[in-house]
Amino acid sequence: MLEAYGYKFYRTFLERYEDKLRSFIDLCIKAKIKMHYKAYIGLTFSIPFFTLAASLVILVILHIVLLKAPLFISILLGIILSLVVSLSFLMFMIAYPLYKVSERRRIIEKSLLYTVSYMAVLAAGGASLEHMLERVAEVEPEKEIRSEFQGIVKSIKVLGYDLPTALSIAAQRTASPVFARLLIGLRETALTSGDLRSYLNYVTSTMIREKESKLESLVETLSFLSEVYVAAMVAAPVIFILLFVLMSMIGGAVFGLDPVVLTVAIILIYMPSASLVMLLLYDSVLSRS
Repeated sequence: MLEAYGYKFYRTFLERYEDKLRSFIDLCIKAKIKMHYKAYIGLTFSIPFFTLAASLVILVILHIVLLKAPLFISILLGIILSLVVSLSFLMFMIAYPLYKVSERRRIIEKSLLYTVSYMAVLAAGGASLEHMLERVAEVEPEKEIRSEFQGIVKSIKVLGYDLPTALSIAAQRTASPVFARLLIGLRETALTSGDLRSYLNYVTSTMIREKESKLESLVETLSFLSEVYVAAMVAAPVIFILLFVLMSMIGGAVFGLDPVVLTVAIILIYMPSASLVMLLLYDSVLSRS
């Protein structure tokens, strides 16, 4: 029902502005959201209006009934808060495809080396490009990559596109620039020399070198974070706790605060917070790799 409404809203109000929405349309296609891009864009730009109206009515009633606020103040606060709610919903709907594209790109590029290596083996055995694509679409364990190859096979067998056109369309719609370059390279190689074995061997060796470079960079980053962890989580708390203990023995204060209070703050606030920050840093670095 929502999808039908979003599609109708798009056809009625937004279709005339399709050229201006081209970037967002391409983003939705690459994100592979589980509804047609026209329906999603229609919902993106229509639901915030309904959210604005509904939240305005609810908030005004709540201010008047529960908070006993004057009518003018209730309406003013209701407008401000409903605008915040509506804009938040709009930003979420716009940000979601960005997140999906980023996540799909990360997953594809993480496992693409193994897929290309498998295709190089098939090419060495004399398999045609179409057979390679069909085989990868059947046996590829990574869902996102398998979905990309299944889309190419579907374009050829169901929609009737020729192989070069299907590869070009897939390259335009994929979330990964690396995968797009691979598809364009396969297309150009098939149209020119036809030596898929040499091309895939070259791509494999290039991706291995890039993988090695990324792993070296990852090791250096983790080494730096380890040094930061030792300084921030081991050395700094010990030094400050000893300093505050000595100050509490001889008397004195730091910015008017009791050293005992500062010691407790380091143990109960600083160390858990710093540990959480370090955990998030490690997770962000490892997830990108």
